[in-house]
Amino acid sequence: MSDTKFQAGTPAFTANHPTASPDQHYYQGQTEAPIPPYQQGTPNYEVPQPVQLNNTHGSSQYLHATPLTALTRGPAPVDCPMCGRRALTATTFSTGNFTHLWAAVTCFTLCLGCIPYLISGLKDVQHTCGNCGALLAIWHRSGGGVDVVAHQMK
Repeated sequence: MSDTKFQAGTPAFTANHPTASPDQHYYQGQTEAPIPPYQQGTPNYEVPQPVQLNNTHGSSQYLHATPLTALTRGPAPVDCPMCGRRALTATTFSTGNFTHLWAAVTCFTLCLGCIPYLISGLKDVQHTCGNCGALLAIWHRSGGGVDVVAHQMK
């Protein structure tokens, strides 16, 4: 008979190993890598330095601007065509066709037509410049895309 014992549901272990037991699961031919000693001290992390940009849109912390036609439901950095600066848009919610549609549906089904007017997730999003406050674009929740209000001044 061999030196290796097999039991159903447990892995094979070497029976003639001095400390072998089914609980320790010593596999034949397997060696364990030594655990490296704990090194005391503080790790050497490099602190990233702020990047200085030479940018034609004034000083800005945003590297890339989003085109006005690509705006969605959230704020995004844009190049404002009115003031010429790069800034994060401020977003506000406004009632649109999608809101009116849901108001009609809830009015006919639940007699609660006012509920969609209270939910900002059903409204269109107006993007204004974070610097000068000019209305730039309106994103329609109904999937109608973006209406660009402010155009490039020539």
